[in-house]
Amino acid sequence: MTAPHSRLHLLFAASALLAWLQPLSGCAAPDPTPDEALRSAFPDQAAAVLSVGPGFLRSGGGLERAAAGRRGGVVARLPSDGSGEILFSLDGGEALRVREVGAEGEAMLADRAVAYRRAGGSSFWTATPAGVEE
Repeated sequence: MTAPHSRLHLLFAASALLAWLQPLSGCAAPDPTPDEALRSAFPDQAAAVLSVGPGFLRSGGGLERAAAGRRGGVVARLPSDGSGEILFSLDGGEALRVREVGAEGEAMLADRAVAYRRAGGSSFWTATPAGVEE
């Protein structure tokens, strides 16, 4: 027969071990999506990034402004992966290719914007009447 204080020590040790292991169990809440994080951190400004313009559509391995029929100026094509090239097509057939430093992972549609993960948060691209804006 075990003494009552030994059972108490055993119960305390088991409880402490379970409490220590619980964070490792994978039961933590998932990371918020980029738009949820933006709305939480900047509730008064989030709509100006996420809910303006015509939005984007997935097209041919990238993303383009949803509104068709815009004439003149620059047309931007965002990559399906943040590490890819952003293609700016200019009037006259010329093109400019750039990369966003630090952007990574799959492009995520976040309301009407596109989000890419990066260290410390996310970058957002919004469709504007003139093209796109980060």
